[in-house]
Amino acid sequence: MLCILEGPDGSGKSSLAERLIQRILETPRYAEDVVDYAHKKRPTEDSLLAEYLRPLADYEPGRHRHLILDRWHLGELVYPEMTDRQTLATAAEFTYLEMFLRSRGALVVHVDTDTTTVLDAIEQRSESDPLESRVLEQHAGFSRALKTTNLRTVTYDRRQDVGTPEWLDLIIARAANAESDIPRIDLNPTYVGPANPSVVLVGDRRNVREGSFAYPTAFVPEPATSGKFLLDALPDTWRRYGMVGFINANEGYPVDIFSESTKPAVRPNFVVLGREAEKTVRGSGELAEHGFGVVPHPQYIRRFHHYARDRYGMEIQRVAVNREDRSTWRP
Repeated sequence: MLCILEGPDGSGKSSLAERLIQRILETPRYAEDVVDYAHKKRPTEDSLLAEYLRPLADYEPGRHRHLILDRWHLGELVYPEMTDRQTLATAAEFTYLEMFLRSRGALVVHVDTDTTTVLDAIEQRSESDPLESRVLEQHAGFSRALKTTNLRTVTYDRRQDVGTPEWLDLIIARAANAESDIPRIDLNPTYVGPANPSVVLVGDRRNVREGSFAYPTAFVPEPATSGKFLLDALPDTWRRYGMVGFINANEGYPVDIFSESTKPAVRPNFVVLGREAEKTVRGSGELAEHGFGVVPHPQYIRRFHHYARDRYGMEIQRVAVNREDRSTWRP
């Protein structure tokens, strides 16, 4: 399970984390499992991916290891505005991080309480700025951030919790459900995206630059890469509503990990990006019955037709619907 606890300072996230960890280990089915805890403070990296994706890169759902994250990426939509610092949350990186978290079954737990309780908690910490305006600003900020995320969310209301374990069991059950309701990424760990995407874009293999961190997933949008170009080219609705997934074909794994799901779902439309991925998909015959479209690889368009990014995105939309072979398309 992967639980992300979000909410204003002093709302009780750390206390809830302690109780969740204890409750998980008290539950017979998880008694032999490992629970890791992380508490995020001010970022120390200069990018959203390095700060919030890199620490999770080795996490594999369903492996008897659980993560409890006390504050994570949604704070980048709240705290920078309050402290007049530049946010790490660029559009492409934020979208991709959420795609990764969805593919790994993350659950956001919104820890909510009244402002009086939060003010009391801040004052007990002897913090320098225990102002009501600060608390109200954080409450409003997290309310906006929670409307932005595509992750599954449950609200833990401290005002309703009277110390019984039912709330903890509810959170654990929701987290377990989120973990189980993902595609078969054990068959292809390069996948990022929702459990039931409308469209899956199929690349060939990861291109890890010398000296760079080797992320496990396809099309990571680091600066000046095909992943960044591709995400920026896609329709706003695909990004905003979490409709698209990325996967690689040339790393020894299947691309149709959705047909292996234990839950009934509509299989996505596939768009294969570039000749190398197309050769692999056609050679395996994996999508022969289902069908797929083909467009040039984003690296080619980025390098030779960078001005045509939006037209490339429109071409991907078209091919996703009609499943044409448009591998020779040029703007």
